[in-house]
Amino acid sequence: MTLAEYKDIISRSEYNQFTASFDFSAELPRSLGDTSGEAWFFCSQAYGDEQGLFTSGGPIMRQLAFDTELVNEYRELSDNGRTVVLGFETFFLHELTHNVDLLSTLTGWTFHTHLVLEYLMLRPALPNISKWSEFDLRGSLWRHADRLLPYSDDAVDLRKIQTWFASMRSLNAVDIKPGWRGRVGLARIFNRDFEPVTVLNDVSSIRVPHEHDVCLTHASILEARAVAHSLRHVLHCFREEPELARMEAMRYLDEYYPVKEARADYLFMLDVVAGGIHGLNSYRDVLAKAPPSVLHFEQVPTLVSILCWYALQGPDPIERLMIALVIFEKHAQQRKFENPGDILRMLLEKIPQYASSKVKDVPDMIEHVRKRNRVENPDEAIRAHFANVLAALHHQLRSSIDNNFVTPFGLPPNGNVAIGVFVDENAPSQITGQYDCGPEFRQWLQLREELLYRNRGSGDHKRVMIESYLDDVRASTAQN
Repeated sequence: MTLAEYKDIISRSEYNQFTASFDFSAELPRSLGDTSGEAWFFCSQAYGDEQGLFTSGGPIMRQLAFDTELVNEYRELSDNGRTVVLGFETFFLHELTHNVDLLSTLTGWTFHTHLVLEYLMLRPALPNISKWSEFDLRGSLWRHADRLLPYSDDAVDLRKIQTWFASMRSLNAVDIKPGWRGRVGLARIFNRDFEPVTVLNDVSSIRVPHEHDVCLTHASILEARAVAHSLRHVLHCFREEPELARMEAMRYLDEYYPVKEARADYLFMLDVVAGGIHGLNSYRDVLAKAPPSVLHFEQVPTLVSILCWYALQGPDPIERLMIALVIFEKHAQQRKFENPGDILRMLLEKIPQYASSKVKDVPDMIEHVRKRNRVENPDEAIRAHFANVLAALHHQLRSSIDNNFVTPFGLPPNGNVAIGVFVDENAPSQITGQYDCGPEFRQWLQLREELLYRNRGSGDHKRVMIESYLDDVRASTAQN
């Protein structure tokens, strides 16, 4: 197996934010050995059992830095072998971070409750939509809530929900307009000039001047946390060897997020913070030019994790993050922070109006959506899935609120969110990665994607999918 094929398997082993479950390839541990025998042997030594066998979760469950013997064995690996090990070391941590962030924050609450409400709006409309002409069913329909729900007050709410979901996806330059609440020109944020922009005619954001299709989005914030935690984990593995830590953190970025190929939103926040703290263009420059100190290398990804965690504690993470950047820049020189929790507490203290709005009401708001799901959802399997996810959200948010958001899965030691996830004996199965949403909900997601976002193919194909879905629902209902 080639290194490119191995990277492709890693890219397909991901957390599915819609199903709240992990779609990990069962072939990944075996493919590691097929790609690099030396990498497989190293991993079996690092976190294998007595027989040398290991699972995808082995690296993050180890929690300790590599000892001298492992470091020496790692030095003996070829470049390809090192790349394979780094991919295996980080991919589960990256995806587990997404899981935590979308089941433990108010942004995650917004995401999942939007999914419930969207379903409750669209599901009754499907029989009518299936009667549309082939022409009307063509194209992506998420922009046309008034057509999906004609003569309904829900159309306005559906349009807002669809705009919110669209900001989680890759955007086209046409979706990003210059200006922000009447302001045009440049804004100075965190020692760097940004252009205020409005995304999808609704969401205020910023972008690097002249980078017309790259701006701060919900996805930027979620991906920033995941990449930051992976970098901190790599640096922690080589904690006693700063030059090796520098080299392997750079290798991780170059191999899995190459400059000309990686989506810009993965590294957007790392580069912003690198500029604000060090006056450099990118985090790569920090690794290349900073003195050899793991603590120094960790500074940027640690701060990215904290700022993004704060941002996610509200339904509008982009605005919260922009405010947090300004406040941190203003107060960072005036206070000495002993730990990440001090920074988070400072942000909550200095900008109380941007502390989780109505956070104490969140359990009641979740209960309201849970009640609507119980009463209005006609499909038993999907109703059960939504109930499970909302219960997990309630558990995780209650824990965050009770601890003022200073939690080990929000501000994880060494970037390892597993420490917070697996020490909670009462953690729901969704948060530990042992959950399956079921085939009925996966079928709904396939239909949802085709109906709302696919811009190719015929409208007849969408009609067939709708009718097939409705037939399966009727059959399932009759059987139960």
